[in-house]
Amino acid sequence: ASCTAFDNYPPKPARPAPLAGFPERARPHPPARVVGKPEVERDLACPLENLGIGIVVPIVFFSVWWVLCENSTSPYFPPLRWALTAFVEIWFFARFFTDLLPSVGHFLSGLAIGVAAGVVVGTFMGLFPRFSRDVSPMTEFVRAIPTAALVPLGLILFGTGFVMETFLTSLAVFFPILVSTTAGVRGVDPAYLEVARSYGLSFSDRLWRVIIPAATPQVLAACRV
Repeated sequence: ASCTAFDNYPPKPARPAPLAGFPERARPHPPARVVGKPEVERDLACPLENLGIGIVVPIVFFSVWWVLCENSTSPYFPPLRWALTAFVEIWFFARFFTDLLPSVGHFLSGLAIGVAAGVVVGTFMGLFPRFSRDVSPMTEFVRAIPTAALVPLGLILFGTGFVMETFLTSLAVFFPILVSTTAGVRGVDPAYLEVARSYGLSFSDRLWRVIIPAATPQVLAACRV
């Protein structure tokens, strides 16, 4: 019993209290999980399995179609060779240069014009709030009108042909690009802009090197729509 009084002698110094705002001591992080060979093989096998399914399913589908409908006379279940022959004759010979190629040209022209106009106007609306406040009522009014309702206006202004079709296509593309570009420009992280200013970049450099690249993912997402 007399020895217990000297067990804690000499007394241990008290542990100083941590300073305000600083942690006592960073706890050691748990060791990183080591990915074993089976897990790596399983991760690599998943894309291969998906690719295999994407290849096998169409092959099985067309094989079943070929076997079951080979002697069919129904217009709803024609033989596969008839369908392939009609597809080649319609799209690659008779109507390729008269129907398909002009339609693709009109679509690409309208897409390019709509994307260019939407990016330019959306960038201005995202950078300059006053410009956005002045232009938004008109853009919201036109955006609420269905594109099909503007077909008579396009016929009156441009008649039938390349200009009218390109106008309607670009108008349909313009508003999704405009909305996404405006949101992308306004959503740029302010820290990026502060770093650009600290490095002395001019407004044009900040626009082309910071703002436009940051807004590009939303613009591309709108192009997919």
